[in-house]
Amino acid sequence: PNSSTEAAMILTYSIPASRRRELIAMQREAYTRYSSNRITQALESYTEAYEAEPTANYLAAYWAGLCAERLRNRRDDALTWANRALEINPDYRPAQELKRRLEAPARNTQQRRRTTR
Repeated sequence: PNSSTEAAMILTYSIPASRRRELIAMQREAYTRYSSNRITQALESYTEAYEAEPTANYLAAYWAGLCAERLRNRRDDALTWANRALEINPDYRPAQELKRRLEAPARNTQQRRRTTR
């Protein structure tokens, strides 16, 4: 569960089985939108899936972050989603990588500012 981005990893969540099935269905619907390049609608679906289980659904938070990253001017939102995923599961590698990627340009910009002063 610490490296998968597939809906099946929801089966590892410590929530009732019926709830896991609901989340898997929500995840698959959101992914269909994402893979059809309907990113705004996918973000709405992932947000809904996250809100259905905000203490467990780090997969939806991760995918919401990917959606926000693809939308213009939503980098801060993407970072917020990555952090939400990591609050639930600090060992979740895809969210760690997303966070690193999102923070990298900011670090590079700060370093350039310091060296040009």
